[in-house]
Amino acid sequence: MPESSGSEAVSFRLSGYESAKLRVHEVLDITNPSDRAAWTFGVFITTLIVLNVVAVILESVKSLYGSHEPCSTTLSLCPWPSSRSSTS
Repeated sequence: MPESSGSEAVSFRLSGYESAKLRVHEVLDITNPSDRAAWTFGVFITTLIVLNVVAVILESVKSLYGSHEPCSTTLSLCPWPSSRSSTS
């Protein structure tokens, strides 16, 4: 029997699900800095977080909220019930 040197390449095939799972993991963890999809996702998620922080600031300051209220309702994907009372 020939001896194994330990440097033999082991090849195996991933199923479609396992391949997709590995790719999502690579994109989310940015395992390869030159990966364009990972870079695009990083820029997208960073932009989304910054926009969310700006929206919270605009909603927190009454003088700013009044002038930007149409934008906040347009940008809301899942609007929460207003905490303001509608009684005059």
